This record gives sequence, C-alpha cells and structure tokens, in this order.
Amino acid sequence: MKCAQHVELDAVGTCNSCGRGLCSDCAAVFTPPLCGACASAHNKGIAKTLWVQLFLMLGLFITALILLLGKTPWLDAVGFACVAAFFPSGWRFLGRYFAPSGGYFSPLARWMSLAVQAFAAACIGVVVGPIFLFRAWREFRVVRGTKDLLDKS
Repeated sequence: MKCAQHVELDAVGTCNSCGRGLCSDCAAVFTPPLCGACASAHNKGIAKTLWVQLFLMLGLFITALILLLGKTPWLDAVGFACVAAFFPSGWRFLGRYFAPSGGYFSPLARWMSLAVQAFAAACIGVVVGPIFLFRAWREFRVVRGTKDLLDKS
C-alpha cells in the first residue's frame, strides 16, 4: 500500500478514520494517525462546535444584560449575565452525573430534580465556564496549527 499524500512512498500505517495508507512522515503528524482530509474534516467539526458554543454564551450574556440593566445595579447585572452565559457549561458538566430521564415516577419529583439541577448548573457554570473558555481558546490554537501543518504537506 502507498501513502495517500505521497504516492511514491510506502505506507507504514493507516488513517484511523478512513483507512488510507500513511507514510512515516504523515503518520507522525497526528496522534492517532489521520490523513490530511480526515484531520481537516475533524478540525472543521471541532471549530464549528466551539463557535456555536461561544456564540450561545455571548448571546445569553447580552440578553441577560439587556434584561437586567435598568432594573438592577450595573455590577449585579453583569454578575447575573455571567451566570446566564456560563449556565450551559454548568448544565453540560452536570449532564455527566445526572441521568437525562432521572427515572422518577412522580412528575413533581422530576420537576424538583430539574430545579435542583438548574440551580447547581448556575453555580457550577461560573466555575467551569471560564475553564471552558480557556480550553476553547487552546483548541482554536491547535486547530489553527493543524491547518498550517496540513497546508505545508
């Protein structure tokens, strides 16, 4: 089998996504090994997901700020807007630990569980939201660096 990118070289591995052959240089670029097309598609998917999440955070922040600015002191409005912006991050974090259906027989118990989950997501989101922003920024740098690597090959 020959390398998909460098047809004159023998393949020493395969792309984990599509199974194309990779030479030693191409196999060493990504871990796990990916061909250029699969790495590019993967990076586009990651970038799109991160942009959607960032715009959601920004939209929640602006909406909460607009709704609260005339009714509460300025600093309180900004604080509540931050809580609103980071709420999805907290909800996603808690989703790892709470079952989606909950398994409750009583609708009242389910609503109470959702209320507790929402309150916990607001509190935890303030902590994990900035961590998410840092990771998103770092991931954008990785995607940009990978794009530069793909452009060179």
